[in-house]
Amino acid sequence: MRPLRDTAQVGGDNAIQTQSLQTVQELWNEWEIHCLILASFSLQVFLFFAAGMRRHSVSRVLNFLIWLAYLSADSVAIFVLGHLAVHASGSHHLLIFWAPFLLLHLGGQDTITAFSTHDNELWRRHLLGLVTQASVAGYVISISSWQDRLLLAATVLMFLSGIFKYIGRTLCLYMSRPESLRGSMVLNLDRYVHGIYNTPYIDGRYSCEQILVQRVYDMMLNKVRLPPLGRSSIMLDSPLNDMATIEAAHIIPDLLHELKSSPNRSGAYVYVSKRLVRSYEAIYTKAFLHFAWFVTFKAVTSQDYNKKTLATIFLHIFSFLLLFPLISALVTLKLFMNAEKAQLYTQTDVTISYILLIGATILEMSSLFLSILSYFASEEAISCPPVACLASYIHPAGGHRKHWSKMLSQYNIMEWCARQNATCMDLCMELCNKSLLSQWIDKTYSRIAVSEDLEELVLGKLIDLGMGDKKCWNFASFRGQIALRRWTAMCTIIDSADLPTSVMIWHTATELWYYGYDRSNNYHQTNKMKVSRELSNYIMYLVFKCDVMLTSSSKLIHSNTCKEINEAGSFPFEIFERNLERRQQAATTICVDIPSSSNNNEPITQVQLLKNNIKALTCPVLPRACTVVGEMGGMSADDRWDLIAEVWLEMLFYIAPRCGSAFHAQHLGTGGEFVTHVLLLMKLLGPFLPPPDA
Repeated sequence: MRPLRDTAQVGGDNAIQTQSLQTVQELWNEWEIHCLILASFSLQVFLFFAAGMRRHSVSRVLNFLIWLAYLSADSVAIFVLGHLAVHASGSHHLLIFWAPFLLLHLGGQDTITAFSTHDNELWRRHLLGLVTQASVAGYVISISSWQDRLLLAATVLMFLSGIFKYIGRTLCLYMSRPESLRGSMVLNLDRYVHGIYNTPYIDGRYSCEQILVQRVYDMMLNKVRLPPLGRSSIMLDSPLNDMATIEAAHIIPDLLHELKSSPNRSGAYVYVSKRLVRSYEAIYTKAFLHFAWFVTFKAVTSQDYNKKTLATIFLHIFSFLLLFPLISALVTLKLFMNAEKAQLYTQTDVTISYILLIGATILEMSSLFLSILSYFASEEAISCPPVACLASYIHPAGGHRKHWSKMLSQYNIMEWCARQNATCMDLCMELCNKSLLSQWIDKTYSRIAVSEDLEELVLGKLIDLGMGDKKCWNFASFRGQIALRRWTAMCTIIDSADLPTSVMIWHTATELWYYGYDRSNNYHQTNKMKVSRELSNYIMYLVFKCDVMLTSSSKLIHSNTCKEINEAGSFPFEIFERNLERRQQAATTICVDIPSSSNNNEPITQVQLLKNNIKALTCPVLPRACTVVGEMGGMSADDRWDLIAEVWLEMLFYIAPRCGSAFHAQHLGTGGEFVTHVLLLMKLLGPFLPPPDA
């Protein structure tokens, strides 16, 4: 009998589980559309307020959430539209009324149209999605029988609004694709070559000298004088020198001398960061529509305004199309309020409808507000100081907002090798330190704040080079040779290796000096040593973690160098200050005990590298780094670190215009990179970018 009771008990449990599943399924079938439509609206609200935060945040959690919301928003909206198309005949009219809102959600928010530059290249996919989803929404609306004409009018109005919104997003993706942004730069260059000097920023109103003078004064005074759309040279793989700067190059030394003596010269970084906000908006947001607002408003308020011209008629039509989503949301809200609802639909459905309507209205008003601020944050803001002041506080390009993360990524090969060789006990002790826990989440590199000393060092070097001999204005074509022109052996080491190998050699030499020879003099506390090491780690991050100018052979050199470091010293390179003595001892051991690969001290020439590439790949880095260390052994500590800093600055100026447009554009959406700001400084302060054939 016991087995029978057990069987009965099991059967009862299965029946309870089946009944519970059926109950859950019935609840889901009843509230599925309600939950998903609210989820779609919530994703839009999140994207509107959070998307702009990734411009000045390096948080991977935030970027992951924005990426997830960006992908999920379209998927959820398309899924709900498909569900309505399948069950349209059996759904009541209020659910059908929600279909146009899904088109509105597919149109996206003004704060984000693309998560990456690859999304802009997929504008054809969004165009196909526009046709298919608009057809589905139209089918859902058309097969339903409408008894309330007010509700039908409200549905049709929101349907048209959703289509216009979707068209706007697709148009922005098309205009922000890399080919379009590069094309505008090529068009300006073509005009300049043929003697037609004109840029969207100045419209021919000022001479080249006036532009250059005004730019430098804007840097010092931190004024908001920005072009309405930031299609800067960062979108070119080979960025070009500014046209106005080339024409007015004869006044550059005097202007830079004035900038150097100004106490507010650090405002140059703020000015550059504001311009990069415009570049971010042009790539990832609906800034093209904001720019259309700027042109429309400027044309209508100009003295040459003529109501009878065809262009003016087009501007009026375009302005109406830009305002249509907001107007339609307000009219739809009024129509819905007057429609019969109380006796036909449940209170829950009516409440959700009001949430969608009021939410759409608020989002459209906020988008319009952003368009107005975009205009008043531009050059024309001078004509209306009170509104310009408000724009500077609220608009992302304003002087009172955080424009980028101001974080400097650091990759140190010594620390990386130490982590690889750390024992379990060391790991446990280090993880107990909560301040270091975030660094161990990503063991490849860490981040530090960009210091004022680093900014002053980079800006001061650019100013000094611009004030000096004009023959040195091509410093971006060298990667340390100018600083080492008096040191034949060290200059030969740089000439005989590619950029990644040179960076590895100088990074190793910098580490050896930092922890080895200078420990008795305590020079590692000085600003020059600290900033030089920060630059060293940052350029290592750019080359070996971001793959800037990196080749497969350079990756092999990186792995071989790690093996050299692990086999050279008797102690592993520890990470933290409490192991400073062991690190210093290991650094000294490497310099003393490392075997030399070339006892005849003959430099490796470029011809030898070309003839025997395999030998070049297997040529160890540490002996060459020790050669560099030995060459600097007779210098004073100040001269030594001045030389190291100058070499790293030259490498930074060499890398900045060669990172590629994809690198700069990608990192604008992940907190920004210091090298991007350096590139724009080189472009704005003088004709310091390398020639096209460099």
